[in-house]
Amino acid sequence: MSDVNNKGILVVSFGTLHQETCAKTIGAIEDDLAKAFPERRFYSAWTSEFIIKKLKEKHGIHRDSVSEALMRMKEDGITDLLVQPTHLLDGFENKKLEDLLQENAGLFETVRFGRPVLDSQEDAQRLAEVIAGEIYSNNISDSKTALVLMGHGSANDPQANAVYMRLQECLTAMGLGEIVVGTVEGSPSLDDALALLDKNCAGINKAVITPLMIVAGNHAVKDMDGDQDDSWKNILRSKGFEVTTLIKGLGEYAGFRNMLIVHAVSAEELK
Repeated sequence: MSDVNNKGILVVSFGTLHQETCAKTIGAIEDDLAKAFPERRFYSAWTSEFIIKKLKEKHGIHRDSVSEALMRMKEDGITDLLVQPTHLLDGFENKKLEDLLQENAGLFETVRFGRPVLDSQEDAQRLAEVIAGEIYSNNISDSKTALVLMGHGSANDPQANAVYMRLQECLTAMGLGEIVVGTVEGSPSLDDALALLDKNCAGINKAVITPLMIVAGNHAVKDMDGDQDDSWKNILRSKGFEVTTLIKGLGEYAGFRNMLIVHAVSAEELK
């Protein structure tokens, strides 16, 4: 077997039941990473056992778990493995993945692990530039309109949540106080984001809300754009904003996908 056939790349995502957004986000990320590493055989896996099970039950579609993908690669003769998660931050899911890779590192001669998207101050700055160039500039042409980004957040990991504050600081430093970041489960909250908007940009009466998440899945459809009173859309409307929702995950933006390629190129060997 040639050296090329001994090399593999595994792209790991949380997963989603929303097939349309899956193709546009996770699928696009996987395609770009496969093209960026043509010398490596391509594999993918999801970390959510619940989503994997429901996808099989509802649509008859099988997605490998990480453990299944690792065994598949071992059986295929992969010895040099590169793993790139699509996770936005180094929260619970990413730490669980790293632990699993450590436990199974003996299956391969070499395992390299790429960092999540927002792993450094430079990453926060780069994502701020992607947001400004590919989201804000293409959807907002009016100084009276805010861009509200809905992140997931981690209810039990303040250190992981700190990346959202770094991103907000980058956007504000760029003179984009009308772009604010909130999270569904962590900090900053939507109230924090709106308080910052009120402080920085008086007189804004319109808002575009969009997910700060890889896919536009359940959180985007329900928590952001749902008809219930506590959806972000309706909370903003209750505060007098004219609201538009942009149901588009970060994986749909080329600049964001390129960030994952950069992380995969610089992936370090597991110790």
